[in-house]
Amino acid sequence: MRKRNKISLAVLGLIVLVLLILLTPLMVSLREGAWTAWVVTIGKVFEVGPLEVTNNVKMQMEFLVAENARLKAENIDYQRISEQIGSATFSDYVSIEARVMAQPIDIFHSQFVLNRGASDGLIIGAPVVIQGSVLVGFVAELGDAVSVLRLLTHPESDLPAEILLGEDVGRGLVRGKSFTGVDMVTIPRDVDISVGQKVVTVNQNELFPQGLLIGSISAVENEEHEPYQWARLALPYNADELVAVTVLVLP
Repeated sequence: MRKRNKISLAVLGLIVLVLLILLTPLMVSLREGAWTAWVVTIGKVFEVGPLEVTNNVKMQMEFLVAENARLKAENIDYQRISEQIGSATFSDYVSIEARVMAQPIDIFHSQFVLNRGASDGLIIGAPVVIQGSVLVGFVAELGDAVSVLRLLTHPESDLPAEILLGEDVGRGLVRGKSFTGVDMVTIPRDVDISVGQKVVTVNQNELFPQGLLIGSISAVENEEHEPYQWARLALPYNADELVAVTVLVLP
């Protein structure tokens, strides 16, 4: 065998050996690093950057998630229309835009002053939303030109709600938890709930429309000796970043 052939075989064998070593689990970090370097290099050559989600697209996605939950809840509610004859639907409500005038008025960041009041059509208890149909709280105090938004995390906040379970729902009571979070309590033990399920409002006395998104299940507690189960909710927003909201009222 010629010397050149021997060298070629040796190089080929070395390449195969290196490739086999790279396939081992111990070399996963090196493989990922090499792939990342390759992608970055190709991106620079062809001036193609990584996919980025703009704020506008992110806001649209959040809006669509909330709208999907609301429409799903309304669809389930229409199946129980015999119980809801004459009740208002979401489209019947008037949207009143409002701005947060200043920082929270309490140390727990659970109440905000809005620049709309009774003269603008607001009423006590009116739901306050963002992203079209994400419930953040309700009007707790009312003046002629200003009002107070009380967030769901406030201990005095409570309202009936439903957990979306496929084509069915499970009911309970959503309640503020010591200014730090939101719980859903008095959930019947036979309701099969799990992390990630959406929680929405119930149509009540034409004050809250059906299906406003409250949050999603983040933890479940089901003690055998307790008559009910409860869940902790994850809210789809940061309350400290609220600058503009929408108040829903019937005309």
